[in-house]
Amino acid sequence: MPASQQSTPVRNHPKNSGCHRVQRAKFGLEFAPDSKAIVYGVLIDGVENLYEQSIEGGPARPITHFQNDTLVHFEFSPDGKILVTQVVDR
Repeated sequence: MPASQQSTPVRNHPKNSGCHRVQRAKFGLEFAPDSKAIVYGVLIDGVENLYEQSIEGGPARPITHFQNDTLVHFEFSPDGKILVTQVVDR
């Protein structure tokens, strides 16, 4: 299995328990526009969503809620108020 699809535990991740299959996503870590959190993609049960992890700690917070789309690209607006995503229907 390619490294990008290997299952891996995600510390402080709210879905990291039960029967969910958590995998590494194709997106790396990126600072949120306010630099107070890290944004990253997580593939859970075949669906990728973005999560935000405060640099202060605590549980990760989902910032997208895709049910069956495949995330292709994301970026924040210059002022950091809008998250733009590009998805394809899988």
